[in-house]
Amino acid sequence: MVRTIPIIVLLLCAGPAAAHAEGAEPAPAPETAAAPSVPLTPKSVATDQNKDGKPDQWEHYENGVIARLETDTNYDGKVDEVAYFEEKRLVRGEKDIDHDGKMDQWFTY
Repeated sequence: MVRTIPIIVLLLCAGPAAAHAEGAEPAPAPETAAAPSVPLTPKSVATDQNKDGKPDQWEHYENGVIARLETDTNYDGKVDEVAYFEEKRLVRGEKDIDHDGKMDQWFTY
């Protein structure tokens, strides 16, 4: 009985390798998922400009191209500036200069 324990342990440790030693064919490699042909682009990205652990700038994308940039300039958690883009060009903007939650200035470029 003492001699069978090492043999059983060896067989258990050998696992699939023991099957190969007996002449069995190796199992086929698992199929891997094909990489998507279209690169993945996020719909929005939040960044922490002042490194306080809270996002204060948000980039919003449409079809992989930036469409809007929102910024919290005084770091109170509310958007104070919004920039709008068309075909990667800045076309207009809005700004809440008194930080009351309402846009006060509008720009067209």
